[in-house]
Amino acid sequence: MNARCSALVLLVCALSGCGPLTAISLVDHPDALTGGPSDKLFTLSFNAGGFNIGLLGVAANLPGEAAVRLGCTETGPLDEDVVLVCSEPNVTLFDATTVGKWVRVELFAAKPEDRRLAEYTLNSVTWIPSN
Repeated sequence: MNARCSALVLLVCALSGCGPLTAISLVDHPDALTGGPSDKLFTLSFNAGGFNIGLLGVAANLPGEAAVRLGCTETGPLDEDVVLVCSEPNVTLFDATTVGKWVRVELFAAKPEDRRLAEYTLNSVTWIPSN
């Protein structure tokens, strides 16, 4: 992580009173992947460690492909954890051919002023779709 990147993560932490993101859990959504857009992909839960959830984003990609920001909806806290259901945007990213493949899922800090996909990955997990 370069100095500029580190400074932004520290700034996000300072603004939101955060600690490290811990205990990330990812579970397939029960609906099957389709050839259409907006499929529900998985449920992601994690301890936000005080991060402002509004400054976090989730992205996913297959090896060799660009990461794409997913749409995630907070379903409410579970004890101390944040629970998000994440879906494809209005394009088809994953379909039945993705089942059994390794997909990188990352939580990242978004720049507050533009909220674009950023290089400030806070943590990542691997998702292997099974449906």
